[in-house]
Amino acid sequence: MKKATRKSRNTLQLESLESRQLMAGDVISLQQGTLEIDAGANPANVGVYDIWNRVIVTSKDASGKNSVQSFSKADVQRIVFRGSEGADQFKNHTAIVDYIFGNGGPDDLQGGRGTSYIYGGDGNDTLRGGAGNDVIVGGNGNDTIYGEAGNDRIWAGNGNDLVIGGDGNDLIVGGNGNDSLYGGNGDDRIHGGNGDDQIYGDGGHDQLYGGNGRDTIYGDNWFSSQGNDRIYGGAGNDTIYGAGGNDFVSAGDGDDRVYGGSGDDILYGGLGSDHIYGGNGADRLYGGLGDDYLDGGAMRDVIGDQLGRDTIEKKIKVNLTLDQLLSTRSADDAMFSSDNDIYIMLAGRRNGVEFGPYRVDPPGKADVWSLNTGESVKNISLWTGELKPGESVDFFVSLFDQDSATWDAVVEIGKGLIAAIPSIATGNAKEAIPGVIAAAGKAIDAAGRDVDDFMGMYFVRIENVDGQLVTTMLPARNAISHGGIIENAAGDTALFKSTSSDGDLSMRTSVREV
Repeated sequence: MKKATRKSRNTLQLESLESRQLMAGDVISLQQGTLEIDAGANPANVGVYDIWNRVIVTSKDASGKNSVQSFSKADVQRIVFRGSEGADQFKNHTAIVDYIFGNGGPDDLQGGRGTSYIYGGDGNDTLRGGAGNDVIVGGNGNDTIYGEAGNDRIWAGNGNDLVIGGDGNDLIVGGNGNDSLYGGNGDDRIHGGNGDDQIYGDGGHDQLYGGNGRDTIYGDNWFSSQGNDRIYGGAGNDTIYGAGGNDFVSAGDGDDRVYGGSGDDILYGGLGSDHIYGGNGADRLYGGLGDDYLDGGAMRDVIGDQLGRDTIEKKIKVNLTLDQLLSTRSADDAMFSSDNDIYIMLAGRRNGVEFGPYRVDPPGKADVWSLNTGESVKNISLWTGELKPGESVDFFVSLFDQDSATWDAVVEIGKGLIAAIPSIATGNAKEAIPGVIAAAGKAIDAAGRDVDDFMGMYFVRIENVDGQLVTTMLPARNAISHGGIIENAAGDTALFKSTSSDGDLSMRTSVREV
């Protein structure tokens, strides 16, 4: 046994003993490559360092007195620390693998640069994994856990925990409690567990699971790169933000709110009355069971559903300069239905022709159709028949010289055919549209004079088809294109809005099998 002692106001001891009591209650032992540090009954404040070829263990007692013990680095293969039932502090500053047990009390435990296995135990602990591929278990209590660098596996345990995964491809499990879970950089997998959790995927392509509870889930943060995330809300009324990237979201059970953000997202509402917003990108939206609200947002979207009475909204915005436009009048339109018949309200008076409520008799193969028009009706372009998968038909709408007009076309969707009536170029309006115009009048006025075109559509008994809306300006005018595909089941309602200051809109309806 070797012992070096220097007597002064501060005492420094360097020892190479296999077993030694470092402080009152702190027991150190080195056996078969395992350096064990046991706090005993009193809280420990211990640090482990590697200096040259030595492993140094330091400890500080309640009075602030330091003690140091040294071991050959070649003899230490692993470090084991066992805390007390009080507030222990242990920090490993080496790359040696460690096993750290906090036991009871609010502990502050830090792993080393190698692989760490950290168990907080009971109490509100602060746990840091260090730079290795760590395993961290928070235990009971409101813990704060930092995975730091490496591919870590973290179980927060019971309590309202804060977990920050850090760099690396981490696994984070929240457990019971209202947790805040951050993946950090890397392709992380995060499970919220039970409770009202906040989950942030941050950078990377993450998999996020809300679990039970009213969760708020973010695929990315505002500063990270755009990851292609997979997000599952689970049970509860969740709020989910896909943010950047091409995300997949399944909101699960509950009345959820889903925001796809930028990117080409696939968004499922699941069971419950959900609100789903596609945002920027060519998205696919599916409401699922329940009465849902679906808004595809910008770009070409696919909006579909199977069950429930849903509201589907598609927005079209067109802006042109006044010198490119013809003159027109605005139109106020109304449509309502009863059983298998459609009734229309043609508002106002034009050229001595009285307009009022009229019954529309379905022509040809069409089960039901509707025409929505209003004051200053001059040109009508319609079509009738049955659309089959792969077929399409174009409709035309003009909006001129309207500084703040809003054009709405409401499409109600049920089971059956898509119908309208044939194109009308000229002639007597009463003869051309029997049952709609009660008195004689021209279908089209002189070219270039007050041309108002409006086309209303009514989808009846649609089965396994979808309607495609394509909007574009005519070649002679500035063009702003926008499109989307809509897949719907019985009872759904689609709302198409165009807030424009003038312009021409071309609409196409097509069908395909789904």
